[in-house]
Amino acid sequence: MKQLALVLLVACGARDHHVYRLPSACQDADDAAEAEACGAWLLDEMMTAQLGVYEDPALERYVRRVGERVAAESGRDDVDWTFRILDDPGVQAWAAPAGFVYVTRGLLAFLDSEAELAAVLGHEVAHVAAGHTEELLHRLPEPSMRDLDLATLFQLHRDDEAQADQLGVQYAAAAGYDPSGLQRALAALHQPGLMEDAPSWSDRHPPLAARLSLAARAAGPDPDGRHGRRRYLEAVAGLVVGRDPRRGVVAEGRFVHAAAGLSFAMPEGWEHPEDWEPGQLHTQWFRAWSADESMGLLFLPLTHARGSVLEAAIEAEMERAPTRERRIAGYRAVEGSLPVDDGKELHFNGGVAAVRMLIVHARDGHRYGLMVAANRTEDGSHGDADALYRAITESFRRERRPPTRARRIRPRAIEAATRVDELIRDGCARSDEATLVALLNELEAESVVPAERTIKCLAP
Repeated sequence: MKQLALVLLVACGARDHHVYRLPSACQDADDAAEAEACGAWLLDEMMTAQLGVYEDPALERYVRRVGERVAAESGRDDVDWTFRILDDPGVQAWAAPAGFVYVTRGLLAFLDSEAELAAVLGHEVAHVAAGHTEELLHRLPEPSMRDLDLATLFQLHRDDEAQADQLGVQYAAAAGYDPSGLQRALAALHQPGLMEDAPSWSDRHPPLAARLSLAARAAGPDPDGRHGRRRYLEAVAGLVVGRDPRRGVVAEGRFVHAAAGLSFAMPEGWEHPEDWEPGQLHTQWFRAWSADESMGLLFLPLTHARGSVLEAAIEAEMERAPTRERRIAGYRAVEGSLPVDDGKELHFNGGVAAVRMLIVHARDGHRYGLMVAANRTEDGSHGDADALYRAITESFRRERRPPTRARRIRPRAIEAATRVDELIRDGCARSDEATLVALLNELEAESVVPAERTIKCLAP
């Protein structure tokens, strides 16, 4: 059932439709520059739709300033660089054509200085500057593809990754940063327990030992430059770490999405993704399924933080079926059923599926979609889909607060040398967060934090 999001996105389109659609200008692109710009637009829509944009204007400006400073040393004055922070706890960074560079908030949490950030951004800038990202344009979804597959889309060659490491160090050093930042960033992001469950496509990078050796050679014997730890810790103060309860969490038998201001009852006995582990990606889409995998649901933001490409796609499908407006927990909504006719049957886990769809105009000003799918029953009807959809929508209610509060980075200056476990007992974090605090600060659980050092603690 790990592919449930893919299966349910098929419900957003028939055989001749796909979720992500190029604007008309892209379809008529005459030259390589126009095609690249259009492809970059599509990739940006796909990334932000699945992972969301982290809403912190001050942090966004900070990352953009560092990125632009490094990119200025790439020699690519022809590129209009865009740096985005994605609202995902996973530890990842990507580059896309036309100067799009993405870092997750999870990655920012585990870095420790501005020099490390400059090195990571330099690596991604190098992919664009050296032309490595151009091949991504050939992997854009065809009409038969329904979902963004990060594992396939962002695979680059090992030689490209090695070149990006070397160029990234050069760019960061030329921008005035300590060129050993890449070594420290690699060590931080590959701590035991952090990247052990990283996606398989990360294997396309050279082995860690080789990358560390290359980074050391690129930095030179006497690296010098800005480290910027204090500025960095000031910038990430308040950054959400781990899953954000405001963006959806299951508690006491209900799925609660406080940002949207609503919740609904989970069908009894259903399964859903387990809790986040450090380093893992966690998209904005909530998926759940029945024990026999004959039914499932998908709840996702359609206009979270920016564009509305998903909303347009879903609304286009709903135009093929009768719809009606209604109120859900006091919010305006429109609902409909995707028809199963005209040779456009939809398949869900091997069966012919019926899909019920709902778009809610929620409290935060964004729109959210709910899709419920169920296989055709033995008598040929789709009564299960109707009953399931009715039970879920009738259980909707308003929610203003998440069951728990998000955990955020709270820097704390340590006056005297102190063990990590003693810091935890002193209120640096909860007792069950000792390992996470050690990872955030590149420490062992038994480490002694030196005096007059600022560390990243966790609190609401």
